[in-house]
Amino acid sequence: MPKSLNIASTIAVIICIFIMMLMLCPVGALVPSPSDTPARIVVSGLTSTAVDIKIVKVGQEIPKTYAGERIHNTLGFEFYVSQHYALKSNMDEKFSRQILELSELALPQWIALTGLEPPDTGTRMYIVYGSDKDKMTQAMISDIGMGPVEAGGGITIWENHSAYNYQSGTLMYHKRDLIIHENLHMLQMVALGNTSGTEGLTYAGANHVYDEKKKQLTVMCFDKATVNNFIDGGLAELKTKYTPMDKYVETLWDQGGNLGAVYTQFFWTDPDRFLKWQIWRDEYYDGRVGREGNTAVMKDMFGSLDLLNKQWQEWLLKRHNSFHFMEWGWEQNGNALVAYGWPWDITHCSQTNLRYKPGEAVQYDPLRMDYPNEPMPAIVGPVKRGVAEPSVGCVVDFSSSPDMGWAGLGLGVDGYTLCPMAIKARRELIIGGYNSGIEPISFSIPERLRMAAAGDGNRFGLTVNILTNGLDIMLRSGKPDVMEDMKAFLPLTYEQHDRLMNRYMAVVCKDGLLGVTPYIDDARRLTPDLMKPAAPNRWRFQSMERLLSLYRAAWRLKKDAPVSLVNLKMDMLALVDAKPEMQAKASRIYEARIMGVYRDVLGSKANTESRSLALIDLAGTLFSMTCKQGNKPSEILIQVNFRRFTKNWLEGKLRFSVEQDKSGLLSKTIQTFRLPFLHQQKAVTATYQVPDDVPLSMTFTANIELLWRGNTIRLPVKQLMIRPN
Repeated sequence: MPKSLNIASTIAVIICIFIMMLMLCPVGALVPSPSDTPARIVVSGLTSTAVDIKIVKVGQEIPKTYAGERIHNTLGFEFYVSQHYALKSNMDEKFSRQILELSELALPQWIALTGLEPPDTGTRMYIVYGSDKDKMTQAMISDIGMGPVEAGGGITIWENHSAYNYQSGTLMYHKRDLIIHENLHMLQMVALGNTSGTEGLTYAGANHVYDEKKKQLTVMCFDKATVNNFIDGGLAELKTKYTPMDKYVETLWDQGGNLGAVYTQFFWTDPDRFLKWQIWRDEYYDGRVGREGNTAVMKDMFGSLDLLNKQWQEWLLKRHNSFHFMEWGWEQNGNALVAYGWPWDITHCSQTNLRYKPGEAVQYDPLRMDYPNEPMPAIVGPVKRGVAEPSVGCVVDFSSSPDMGWAGLGLGVDGYTLCPMAIKARRELIIGGYNSGIEPISFSIPERLRMAAAGDGNRFGLTVNILTNGLDIMLRSGKPDVMEDMKAFLPLTYEQHDRLMNRYMAVVCKDGLLGVTPYIDDARRLTPDLMKPAAPNRWRFQSMERLLSLYRAAWRLKKDAPVSLVNLKMDMLALVDAKPEMQAKASRIYEARIMGVYRDVLGSKANTESRSLALIDLAGTLFSMTCKQGNKPSEILIQVNFRRFTKNWLEGKLRFSVEQDKSGLLSKTIQTFRLPFLHQQKAVTATYQVPDDVPLSMTFTANIELLWRGNTIRLPVKQLMIRPN
């Protein structure tokens, strides 16, 4: 036999063996485990930055997900996996990978916001993404046998605890928003099994800014540019028709959209309200909001709704968002606003208003542009508002459309009337027109500036100084060591000067895909190093979970809360929004005083049950108990679910028992558990075999014992169950 034929035969045998092995492998056997696809992310405040997110395309291999058996292949779709998610997508590979990157970046923020984690580290959450609604519906039918009744771009469904999405528009922002919105629903669904959360929570949570170059996501933003801009719309709606807080609390508390997002941000943007909101959140998760009514729960958390309504009014009066969309169409990429440059109305330009005036005094507001602040490059500035001769500026990025379109700033904005100051096709500086009362004029850009810009990503820096007698304009390009510049001057009348000084500004673009990054002296604080981890909350406060444990204990005891507990709570609250070196004192204060608080709670006037519950709160633990019929008529299942919201180790044990009407003991079980991780969830279950002749009414007791800081906290929890006939 020829040697070549022998080699070919050997290869054929190897291929056959490989195919047989594939056929013998169980479904999903070739899918890497979650631990083999790690997501390395730096979480710093409300910003997550990707270090390395491993994503594997697995084609038609079906991963293990919380969808269980209700996940199947769909013609034209392929599977991808990351650490926490599995994606079935018919989009291209680049887009599909972006979906998983975005999902992984958002997840640690959602865990912090909800206090929940996916319950099984070996199981992934399941996302579907279709190129249109029909494709998404096709995928849904192949999974669960039915399609959505209605889905405006995305829907999370109970049938298999999964998130389905499709392209419902052209804005990439909108596509990202839908994905992380539905993923937030899904986390709550898989972790709790009884709710997917309120729409206000998901709308406000998914309000985000993404920096594609840095793979950096900031969530829960109050003030960003791109539509859908729920805060802009909600504030405008509330100024037109004020909605009092008690109406929200009574009837609108689970509403999404503009009003739901503003209402939710009201609680999230103040430390005291945010901590109380977290208690409300857990009451909602445990089903007490639905049973008692939201008004009763909110009064329990906040006391007088009249006082809360006063805070709501004062908060709304101070709110002034930075952006207002006027004309299609804009994306936001980090600090840059990227225009499509082809407005719906061809007589206009693409326009997003900057609700800042050159002549107004600069005031710091932490809720304006509350996302990472890019340092101003050398090609633009200096900028300063609120002085006799203010200056503003922007960077115009032509990298996507080097020789077409124009973009820059608009001053003196009144509706669609404004004075553009823009760069056109890298060749002209244009000023005026658009009914501004300033005759349009253009200045040629020298070749040396165009060449310098080409060496710096085709960027130009535009700085406008509003002098008392005219506009002094500086155009720069190039890297700092080879920077070129040109100047232009345009005289102004008194009326023109007054208009440019005392009306809002805008970013403008037309006829090209261009980016505009405004620099307007908004007094923002310098952005900290986002590659250094910090607590995932707005204030970057590392002791937030400890403070929450104090809030929960004080809420539990109410008037019986000892002075030491109240004082420690208030002393730590005062440090939440302090400078980092002051914030660091919070943990030392807590450690020095917490055991004194523990002893004072033990000696408080509260009843035994309230004291025990408050001590469990101090230990950073939540629990709930359920009793239900098992798979057989003779089986009763009792389960205690624990959630942790502090980082301390906790040990404990459960002693289960059940009594009949005649006080006869049926059985007893002791189980030991440990809860070592932040937000770690654990369910401890006992199964009872109950004879048919046992009375229908039974009382189950879970005797909880927690060992915390060398002290044992005991609490018997009872629940009555009526067996079905």
